[in-house]
Amino acid sequence: MAFQWYHESVAVAGATNRSLILNNLNSAAAGNYILVATNSAGQSASQTFTLNVLSAPSVEGPVVRLNVPAGGSVCLEAKAFVRSH
Repeated sequence: MAFQWYHESVAVAGATNRSLILNNLNSAAAGNYILVATNSAGQSASQTFTLNVLSAPSVEGPVVRLNVPAGGSVCLEAKAFVRSH
């Protein structure tokens, strides 16, 4: 029996096993995957696997040093966003 994985209808190079291992994922890896199994009697495709690749948020803000008197109050604020790859 032969196997081939497809990502968005394109054969994944070297992905010819029942299992597909993806490492170091980025947003380009997101999408739909299927496995096609073939033997002398024909072929059959798996159900679609949909992969979502989540990105961790980044937090940016200026480097600020604050001197606050004892008993005082302060409000700290920064911008958080998700970087797209």
